[in-house]
Amino acid sequence: MANSRIRQDIWTLSREATWHPVIRAYARAVGVLKSRDGAPGHRVDPTSWSYQTAIHWDDTAPAADEFRNKCQHGTWFFLPWHRMYLFHFEAILRSVIEQDAAIDDDTKATWALPYWNYSKDAQALLLPPAFADPMLDGERNPLFDSTRFLNNGESLDPRAVLIGAALRPRRFATSNIAQGFAGSKTGFMHYQRKGGGPLEAVPHGSVHNSVGVNMSQLDTAPADPIFWLHHANIDRLWQVWLGTGHGRANTTDPDWLTGQRFRFHDSAGTEVTMTSGQVLNTAAQLGYTYEDTSAPLEGEAMEPEPDHPAQLVGATDKPVQLTGNTASVRFPIGTPAGPLAAEAEPSRVYLQLDDLTSPDVPRVPYAVYLNVPDDDPATPDDHYVGTASTFGIERIGDPRADHPEGMQLVFDITDLYRSLKAKGEWSDRVSVRFVPLYVRPPAVEPEAEQRVAGARQQPGTVDIGQVSVHFQ
Repeated sequence: MANSRIRQDIWTLSREATWHPVIRAYARAVGVLKSRDGAPGHRVDPTSWSYQTAIHWDDTAPAADEFRNKCQHGTWFFLPWHRMYLFHFEAILRSVIEQDAAIDDDTKATWALPYWNYSKDAQALLLPPAFADPMLDGERNPLFDSTRFLNNGESLDPRAVLIGAALRPRRFATSNIAQGFAGSKTGFMHYQRKGGGPLEAVPHGSVHNSVGVNMSQLDTAPADPIFWLHHANIDRLWQVWLGTGHGRANTTDPDWLTGQRFRFHDSAGTEVTMTSGQVLNTAAQLGYTYEDTSAPLEGEAMEPEPDHPAQLVGATDKPVQLTGNTASVRFPIGTPAGPLAAEAEPSRVYLQLDDLTSPDVPRVPYAVYLNVPDDDPATPDDHYVGTASTFGIERIGDPRADHPEGMQLVFDITDLYRSLKAKGEWSDRVSVRFVPLYVRPPAVEPEAEQRVAGARQQPGTVDIGQVSVHFQ
């Protein structure tokens, strides 16, 4: 596809002007899509705002509906499905922009959806200013969402947007979600509790948890205009991962490339279908590139999984509950048996959280630490495991069941295990600390008359059925 457009960093644009022409064009187009909304509960214009939101999640859509309620999570289709979703949404916006007499010709010719690279620097942890302004040209700003936690200068916690763990896997998909960049091989999967890869967890899920009420729920997330810039960044990180070397590449499995077709509407409202194989090269197949796909760190050569399965060597004997405060658990570590018994050291070590459930929608992710000294109130970086995101937990498991089967999170802690052992900080007991990652208060509190509508971040309650360590 010729004349590839460039998706730019929203903060690159915002530093030039809060209402840079690209941002203003986005706002005006979103306003047009919102004006197309029909009555709730009825089939509406597929190029309208509510319909585009319903594509992601809509429990009221009939089971036979091929377009709504179709997001792919917990599956190796997570990345290509969301790329298709963004591509068609962007095309709908562009069709509006091209007809808008208030937008200049240069912007029309080059416009592409921006992305929010919140991992870039401290300023990028803030909501881009155009999204926090309730008004635009004397009318309600289409980009403003009053349910956000970030509307008054608050910022994301840096631990919610770390990307090292997401970029580390060498293989695209494996049965072990900590080892596969894109998660586990599945068929069509609207939401699966165990299949998501590390990118889908952090920063994808943790940013959803942290931005706002709408963003933290599967059925309302796309209703916040920042959703689309967040997912453009997740799409960009797929490109970043491919460029980090050491054999990183998309799978060539035909089940992924052509085995599953997804249905959307194009900018004219015409029905179209796409497969993963049609969205691999963004420039040649879809007509866009990214302003920056450089990796912030060199891709590591993660050791491949051993042939034998991972073995449980220690676990909690009762559930753990997270309620928005720091929580800790401790449990013994045993001696491995079987093939591992003869080995001096395990090849891989994992920390696993099983059967996470919640009676509500938790809106706070948690940083996880291993073997922090009991008398140390701090959370030292050299004990950091990763960040636990529970985005979508309200849609899986039933916390009222006797044995609820909920979300699973797995962290590869091999390097941390080796580091702690070398320092004499690994023994026959381990401790795990969970630290809530609330958004950070503004550097300068706005005056009362300058504050705008914004929601308070609520942690909810998360029950973890078991915390365990596995050797492989």
